[in-house]
Amino acid sequence: MLRCCHRTLSRSLHRRVLGMLLMLWLILALAVAGCEEKKSSGGGGGNASGPPPEQVAGPGKVKKVASKDEKAAKVLRQLNNYLLGITAQGGAPADLAAAKEALKLYNQVSWMNDPWGAPYVYKKTGDNTFEVYSSGPDGQEGTADDMRVEEQ
Repeated sequence: MLRCCHRTLSRSLHRRVLGMLLMLWLILALAVAGCEEKKSSGGGGGNASGPPPEQVAGPGKVKKVASKDEKAAKVLRQLNNYLLGITAQGGAPADLAAAKEALKLYNQVSWMNDPWGAPYVYKKTGDNTFEVYSSGPDGQEGTADDMRVEEQ
């Protein structure tokens, strides 16, 4: 039994609560990223080659448009945080298939593709350690354009 918020929770209930909180966080972050993508593409109804952001935002204001790199970095951080929660429950998943299954089981979230259409890469680096990254625009692992979560 675990003490949490002045109540005793079973370990499985605690896992479910943690999973739901992580899932809500990812959904919110993906919704924000989706809104930014709609804004950057003109909201779906405009001319894709429309005026530059400086002209759309009005005088003295510049709209921030998230690049594919920024979107990929956000999703990488989210996947990394989800997998940290899963790893805390029983170790790092053995491979990409196990990571996909754990993500679906604990968080009801499917593995995502990067902005260039390739699935994010998962590699187990130790019993409780792993690495998640995008192979970048060229789609090749191990090249200079690979995107990884920066440790702080």
